[in-house]
Amino acid sequence: MAMAQHLSDLHTHWIKETKKTIISIVFNGRKYRVEQIAYEADDFIVYELVHGIELEGKEEKYLAVTEAAQLFSIDVYAAPRDFLTTHHGQAWIEIA
Repeated sequence: MAMAQHLSDLHTHWIKETKKTIISIVFNGRKYRVEQIAYEADDFIVYELVHGIELEGKEEKYLAVTEAAQLFSIDVYAAPRDFLTTHHGQAWIEIA
């Protein structure tokens, strides 16, 4: 019983510490908070934003950032080679 309680306490501590980590996409001089990582591929990661942003007249809540620090809209229904759609420019991830 004591071991199970200890593991539970460790898990609770880990969750609290993880929630303190703030991940943001930095794009055009602004920071956009990330809710979670939605998908990981070899050369890009799709992030779900806390609040959607408007890019080229379209509300975007899921965006991909590539290894080359480029921001893309995505099409979840597309074939893998067409998954990244509109290129928006340079962006990077900031972890605080």
